[in-house]
Parts: sequence; C-alpha cells; structure tokens
Amino acid sequence: MQIDKKLYDEINEFCQINGLKTKDFIHKTLKEAFLKEKYGDKVKVGAGNVVDAEGFRFLAEAGADFRMKTCITSVNEDKHIIHTADGEDIRYRILIAADGPRSVCARSFGVPASQFIYSGIQAEVLYNTDTPQVELYPNAAPEFFAWAIPMSSTRARIGLCATKNVPELFEAFRKRFTVMNVHSVTGTIPIGVRKRTYGDSWMLAGDAAGFPKPTSGGGVYTGIRSARHAV
Repeated sequence: MQIDKKLYDEINEFCQINGLKTKDFIHKTLKEAFLKEKYGDKVKVGAGNVVDAEGFRFLAEAGADFRMKTCITSVNEDKHIIHTADGEDIRYRILIAADGPRSVCARSFGVPASQFIYSGIQAEVLYNTDTPQVELYPNAAPEFFAWAIPMSSTRARIGLCATKNVPELFEAFRKRFTVMNVHSVTGTIPIGVRKRTYGDSWMLAGDAAGFPKPTSGGGVYTGIRSARHAV
C-alpha cells in the first residue's frame, strides 16, 4: 500500500507519542532532559528522540492496510469476527489488539481494565529555544509530571497527566509558554498490566494490555517488546 500526503496528514494528526530509538522513525534527536522544580532548579536525567508519523510510511511499504476512522464496536471471539460501526464484519485468523487503553477488544474478551487510568493533554505551541533539551516539571502535576519537548527551534510539545483536574492543571502549566496552540490532543495512560493479555487466536499489545511503564507512563518500548511476542 502506498501512503499519500492526505493519509499521512491524517495519521500525523493523531500522533501522541514522543520517544523512539529506531532511527527511521525519528523526527528530532534530543541531547538532554532536565527536571525543573518550582524555583527553576534543574537536574539532568538523560536524552532521547522525538518521533512523528513517518513510521507509518514504513508499515505501508511493508504491505499494511490502513483504515482511518474505522470504529470497532465489538469482537466475536468464537467466530473470529470484528464488528465495525459502519456494519462491516472483518474476519481474522489471528488478532493483535493494539487499540489503546480503553480497548474495545479487551472488553469484548471480558478482560478487566488496568488498575489506574491517567488522563493527559498535550499541545504543540510556539516556543523559542536554541537547545534540544526535554524539560520535566514534577510540581505541575502532583500525581504525575508535566513536560516540554522541543520539536524545532520555534515549536515544542507541552503536556501533563493526572487522575483529576487535568484541564485546570494544564491551563496553569500552559501559562509558562505562549498562549497560542498550534495543535492539541488528549489521551489516557493505563498503569497496571491487565489480568489477561491473550486468548484463543488473540493477543493484547501496548496500551491495550496495560504495558506503559509505571515510572514515566512511556509505552513505546514496552509496546515494541509486546509486538515482538506477537510476531
């Protein structure tokens, strides 16, 4: 399958991840990361990369078929059929369910949700910086943390996660930066592996299985590890 600009833009619109080591998927390399306390103290914690939707181009060239805005309503485990909102039934031999923290597939299989669900908001904002450094703000979200990740010399992705009062916490945090949003997304992070992650011809992967790291909420590495098991 060839991926054209329209499909690429649709995929990129929903990009909600910020770290990956595979060089083909990297949008920007970051040299350092800092914890920033309330009064401006900084603690160096590491380095990393920023990804965009370029990885989907690789999947398309490998033969993947993308069905954008296709909503799964349920899965019939006995008949191996996926039901969609537009009435289409998709048969499968093996199902790798990577449909996120509120996985419809997991509910269809009767698998209980992860123990904790964190809500998050991320926005791409105008942000002038000369240094490719990730900034972490533990005091901006007491239950988790907030972040600022440079995308270029003029833009950055800022966001935070918590279990309550997320919009209010984000509005307070955003005041540290420009008030103009270029783009924003919301999402959830499940903390706690589900009690069951596989069954008859199916397997849960990534956030759907509750694999994000409890320390950072990151799910890229653990998602890739679970995908290796799927293969």
